[in-house]
Amino acid sequence: MESVLDVEVSCFGSYLGRQPKSVNLLAWLRSDKYADKIRALRALQDKVARDRIKAALPAITVSGVFDLVRKLKIWSNIPA
Repeated sequence: MESVLDVEVSCFGSYLGRQPKSVNLLAWLRSDKYADKIRALRALQDKVARDRIKAALPAITVSGVFDLVRKLKIWSNIPA
């Protein structure tokens, strides 16, 4: 049976990223590529340190695929 998670979504280098690449959601969720960083993140009590690690992790858009670039109107003055 095919999974509903077996779809293409966009992946950005961070939550501020603007240049997407296409990834398979199911493969992304099953990957252990960032497992060490996630374990370290979960072990931290300091919110500032957690936020710093989160900001360095890739972000995906599970709602769909973006074409060439994501436009951030709110944060347009922040470099990607």
